[in-house]
Amino acid sequence: MARPAKSIKTQSRHNTKAETKEREEAENRLKGNSNIEIPAYLTENQKVIFEYIKSVLDSDGADILGQLDVYILSQTAITIDRLRTIDEQINSIPTLMTDKDIISARKAYTQEFFRCCNELSLSPQARAKIGSLNLSKKKEQTDPLLQILKRADSS
Repeated sequence: MARPAKSIKTQSRHNTKAETKEREEAENRLKGNSNIEIPAYLTENQKVIFEYIKSVLDSDGADILGQLDVYILSQTAITIDRLRTIDEQINSIPTLMTDKDIISARKAYTQEFFRCCNELSLSPQARAKIGSLNLSKKKEQTDPLLQILKRADSS
């Protein structure tokens, strides 16, 4: 089975400048507006979770979220909120740990949570890679030699 495509910003493969520019433009067109609105149908707890994840992913200029990500962010917030609710119920009534329906629901929401994390690149490995790419991008922007070469290349 083929691996899923990655954003050009998170690829470690070496691409030509033309390939990189072309992919970035295509991804930016598809990404849409990065000003993501919290859906009204979320509960207050889910809105807090949604806003937290959004703020963390938008921090440090990562610029990886687009308008289409509102759906996966919403699902992630709902999943986390429901997992918390199940865990609170189990913590308050420990005998629920043996209830097959509760455990089955928790297992389903846990699987959904990990799927959402994968979609949003929330694994430690994905975050490290994004952080590394952001750091190298900042270094490129401040490196005087690279600035001179870029100016000469664009002339």
